[in-house]
Amino acid sequence: MMKRGRIFILMMFVGMFGIKQATAQTDTIISTFMQENPRMMKISMLQEETLQMASDGTQMLLVLDISNPQLLLRFVMEGFSIYIDPTSKKKEKYEIKIPSAADLDLEALGLKTERPHNTEEVDEKPNILPLIAPICETGILYTRNNKVICSEGTLFSMYLDVDSDHLYYYILFPIADLMKEKKLAPEWSIGVYASPVDMPNNNEGQMMPPPPMTGEGQGPESFAAEISQWVKFSFEELNSLNLK
Repeated sequence: MMKRGRIFILMMFVGMFGIKQATAQTDTIISTFMQENPRMMKISMLQEETLQMASDGTQMLLVLDISNPQLLLRFVMEGFSIYIDPTSKKKEKYEIKIPSAADLDLEALGLKTERPHNTEEVDEKPNILPLIAPICETGILYTRNNKVICSEGTLFSMYLDVDSDHLYYYILFPIADLMKEKKLAPEWSIGVYASPVDMPNNNEGQMMPPPPMTGEGQGPESFAAEISQWVKFSFEELNSLNLK
């Protein structure tokens, strides 16, 4: 797990969050998959967030719905990882690394950034419109033991509902390697992880470590805290939802 040592807040306070979708081709493929597999399994994660899943036996679609403003900004600015363990444990063998603004050259994009001392300084919603397309174009990394499995068939997009300020992450990836695991289990585990972020939060500017955010029912109590949660789901049930 890589620990990030910075966090930036966009100084572009121009109203509501904006959104620009990824390439039309990627969105079309994901939309087609959703039309062909309309029934999705819903799991609650990170207290108030929702993860929806669908599978056709060869690919799996994850749709992560983020509504908490602090968590949304944290994920957009610093990124996170999703782990999938088909052996029903908590192994980090298969990882999907979600890109963020931390992977971009913000100066090249003409964005002014500033490092806050705490989240109370952020009293308006920053416009993330300039970030969405570049983040999507960066693409996700789907790895096994830190080695890229494949890029073909691994797609990523983001969408913001401007009426509700919910940000959706769409991740479509092949599951052939997962299905080959020797200890394949009926129940699979899926985890969400984000490294703690160091932020100066006292008058001396010292870096104060935040408390961890782990376990069932734990929400974004600290903007900079470590985020780590695993849940289990029935893979057989997931595959049966859209049987013709």
